[in-house]
Amino acid sequence: YSFCTLLDITTKPPLLRNIMSKAASVLLLFTVAANGAGVGDQLMRTYTKYVKFPMTVKEAVEAGWETLGECDPRYGIPYAKGDGLGRHNPTALYFTRAGGLVSGITVDQYGAAPPKKVIDMGYFEKVGDVHRIGVSFRENPCAVEGAVNVSYPIGDRVVVSPSGANLSIPLTRADAVARNWHAGSCFYGMGTHYFYDLATAPEMSWKAENLLPVVPMYNNNDEIQGVFFASWTIQQEIFNANTWEPIPLHNYLMCKNTCDSDCTFSGTWFWSTYHVYFKDLDLATCHNDCRTACCH
Repeated sequence: YSFCTLLDITTKPPLLRNIMSKAASVLLLFTVAANGAGVGDQLMRTYTKYVKFPMTVKEAVEAGWETLGECDPRYGIPYAKGDGLGRHNPTALYFTRAGGLVSGITVDQYGAAPPKKVIDMGYFEKVGDVHRIGVSFRENPCAVEGAVNVSYPIGDRVVVSPSGANLSIPLTRADAVARNWHAGSCFYGMGTHYFYDLATAPEMSWKAENLLPVVPMYNNNDEIQGVFFASWTIQQEIFNANTWEPIPLHNYLMCKNTCDSDCTFSGTWFWSTYHVYFKDLDLATCHNDCRTACCH
């Protein structure tokens, strides 16, 4: 096995996966320090809408976000817009205790449960009647003053479901390739999508249940540009997208995020996606001025 194969934690048993994830986090810190850059300097959601998120507690309060409770050691202090979390507003932002900087985001999924495989692997947390998935951007967000690195507006990591799967998303395209992620198509503002099959990586089985439900995208500098959360159950309603992308994607359209003619994603017919952007859209362009579903 190569060193990169040994670091491929997504298919390991839970206990071993947690141990290896801690080691990967240490390597991640060295990578960030070497690159001198964090995850990004902007935070937006929703393809074609590009709604800006607050990046500090001060901005959040001014925009009408209200705290939901005490500091969560995995994500930070939770805030939600307006009347709190619900189907029309499934997003919580989290902020550090020290400095009030954004430190994570979670998105609640309503309706039928995600596939048993991804639940058993710790990618979703059951909260009441919803399934919650999220990413954290910083270590120890509840730490006291002085313990948070304020040099990174968003943070220095993208960790999926830190209390469950605890998977560190690659921050560079090179790392994604080394860790067996599968290259997809390019969209303006997003960059190139990379998928991970929980059963057959780096190849794709094209079974919906095997798709890791957070998909990173990489820009012209080969740095992470953003991610999208994937739902096997439609989250939009007829007259309300509920902050997800404007329309659900039939498998045919979901496959436009790939460059594979055999793409099918059997096991579901429709997807909902929720994009979160970390950097300026112009950093992610595609060849020959192509703007959507671009493949070399």
